[in-house]
Amino acid sequence: AFDKNGVKVLLDFERGEGGKVSVMATCKSSLSEVLDPFTCKFAVPGHLELSVAPPSGSSLAGHGGAVTQSLTLSRKLHASGKPLKLRLMVEYRRGGRTVQEVAEFASFPTDL
Repeated sequence: AFDKNGVKVLLDFERGEGGKVSVMATCKSSLSEVLDPFTCKFAVPGHLELSVAPPSGSSLAGHGGAVTQSLTLSRKLHASGKPLKLRLMVEYRRGGRTVQEVAEFASFPTDL
Protein backbone atom coordinates (compact mmCIF):
# COMPACT_ATOMS: atom_id res chain seq x y z
CA ALA A 1 0.00 0.00 0.00
CA PHE A 2 2.91 2.33 0.78
CA ASP A 3 6.68 2.09 0.29
CA LYS A 4 8.78 5.23 0.53
CA ASN A 5 12.03 6.39 2.17
CA GLY A 6 12.57 3.10 4.01
CA VAL A 7 9.06 2.94 5.48
CA LYS A 8 6.58 0.37 4.21
CA VAL A 9 2.91 -0.26 5.05
CA LEU A 10 1.53 -3.70 4.19
CA LEU A 11 -2.20 -4.48 4.24
CA ASP A 12 -3.68 -7.96 4.77
CA PHE A 13 -7.42 -8.47 4.16
CA GLU A 14 -10.05 -10.88 5.40
CA ARG A 15 -13.78 -10.94 4.64
CA GLY A 16 -15.84 -10.76 7.81
CA GLU A 17 -19.48 -11.29 8.70
CA GLY A 18 -22.10 -8.91 7.36
CA GLY A 19 -19.93 -7.66 4.51
CA LYS A 20 -17.30 -6.23 6.83
CA VAL A 21 -13.64 -6.35 5.82
CA SER A 22 -10.92 -6.83 8.41
CA VAL A 23 -7.59 -5.23 7.57
CA MET A 24 -4.29 -5.76 9.38
CA ALA A 25 -1.88 -2.91 8.67
CA THR A 26 1.78 -3.67 9.31
CA CYS A 27 4.19 -0.73 9.23
CA LYS A 28 7.86 -1.67 8.79
CA SER A 29 11.12 0.20 8.63
CA SER A 30 14.34 -0.71 6.85
CA LEU A 31 16.09 2.37 8.27
CA SER A 32 18.83 2.17 10.87
CA GLU A 33 17.29 4.67 13.30
CA VAL A 34 14.15 4.55 15.42
CA LEU A 35 11.28 6.70 14.13
CA ASP A 36 9.77 8.27 17.23
CA PRO A 37 7.04 9.30 17.29
CA PHE A 38 5.52 7.24 14.48
CA THR A 39 1.84 7.26 13.50
CA CYS A 40 -0.21 5.82 10.67
CA LYS A 41 -3.69 7.29 10.32
CA PHE A 42 -6.50 6.03 8.10
CA ALA A 43 -9.55 7.54 6.41
CA VAL A 44 -12.28 6.32 4.06
CA PRO A 45 -14.79 8.04 1.75
CA GLY A 46 -18.30 8.82 2.99
CA HIS A 47 -19.90 5.61 1.66
CA LEU A 48 -17.74 3.53 4.03
CA GLU A 49 -17.45 3.22 7.79
CA LEU A 50 -14.09 2.70 9.47
CA SER A 51 -13.22 1.33 12.90
CA VAL A 52 -9.57 1.56 13.94
CA ALA A 53 -7.94 -0.22 16.89
CA PRO A 54 -5.00 1.38 18.70
CA PRO A 55 -1.56 0.71 17.17
CA SER A 56 0.82 -1.78 18.77
CA GLY A 57 3.31 1.00 19.46
CA SER A 58 4.10 4.69 19.01
CA SER A 59 7.63 4.30 17.66
CA LEU A 60 8.99 2.26 14.78
CA ALA A 61 12.29 0.50 15.44
CA GLY A 62 14.91 0.38 12.72
CA HIS A 63 16.21 -2.68 10.88
CA GLY A 64 12.84 -4.36 10.35
CA GLY A 65 10.93 -3.04 13.34
CA ALA A 66 7.16 -3.17 12.98
CA VAL A 67 3.98 -1.56 14.30
CA THR A 68 0.65 -3.25 13.62
CA GLN A 69 -2.88 -1.89 13.66
CA SER A 70 -6.21 -3.55 12.88
CA LEU A 71 -9.04 -1.87 10.99
CA THR A 72 -12.56 -2.83 10.05
CA LEU A 73 -14.21 -1.44 6.92
CA SER A 74 -17.89 -1.70 6.05
CA ARG A 75 -20.14 -0.20 3.42
CA LYS A 76 -23.08 1.92 4.55
CA LEU A 77 -26.54 0.58 3.63
CA HIS A 78 -26.96 2.75 0.53
CA ALA A 79 -23.44 1.98 -0.73
CA SER A 80 -23.53 -1.67 -1.75
CA GLY A 81 -21.44 -2.17 -4.86
CA LYS A 82 -19.37 0.96 -4.33
CA PRO A 83 -15.62 0.30 -4.24
CA LEU A 84 -13.52 -0.01 -1.11
CA LYS A 85 -10.96 2.78 -0.76
CA LEU A 86 -8.53 3.63 2.00
CA ARG A 87 -6.33 6.67 2.51
CA LEU A 88 -3.40 6.45 4.86
CA MET A 89 -1.13 9.09 6.32
CA VAL A 90 2.25 8.12 7.71
CA GLU A 91 3.91 10.63 10.02
CA TYR A 92 7.21 10.35 11.88
CA ARG A 93 10.26 12.28 13.05
CA ARG A 94 13.57 11.62 11.36
CA GLY A 95 16.74 13.67 11.62
CA GLY A 96 14.97 16.33 13.68
CA ARG A 97 12.33 16.88 10.99
CA THR A 98 8.72 15.76 10.77
CA VAL A 99 7.97 13.68 7.68
CA GLN A 100 4.37 13.30 6.51
CA GLU A 101 3.33 11.15 3.54
CA VAL A 102 -0.16 10.38 2.21
CA ALA A 103 -1.16 7.45 0.00
CA GLU A 104 -4.44 6.10 -1.34
CA PHE A 105 -5.21 2.42 -1.74
CA ALA A 106 -8.06 1.14 -3.91
CA SER A 107 -6.64 -2.20 -5.14
CA PHE A 108 -8.68 -4.37 -2.79
CA PRO A 109 -9.21 -8.02 -3.76
CA THR A 110 -12.37 -8.34 -5.89
CA ASP A 111 -14.00 -10.89 -3.56
CA LEU A 112 -14.28 -8.35 -0.73
